[in-house]
Amino acid sequence: MLSRVEVFQLPEGSLRAFLESVTQERVMGGRIYDAHIAETARWAGARIVVTENQRHFIHLLKEEIRVLTADQFAALLPPGP
Repeated sequence: MLSRVEVFQLPEGSLRAFLESVTQERVMGGRIYDAHIAETARWAGARIVVTENQRHFIHLLKEEIRVLTADQFAALLPPGP
């Protein structure tokens, strides 16, 4: 299963702009992590974000990135052996 997973990070040149934008938007606390995940998902061309905090990522829907819980995502996977 992990062979189908890719790990991404924002390019080094984008991190400063990201930090400036969350500062301007007054994003604080754990929401900074959510904002970082969402920005990385957009940058990487993700089609799905899996999270138990769907409401923190609902804005990705307008970018055609599906936001699913782990159970919802697991239901999409083909049955195992």
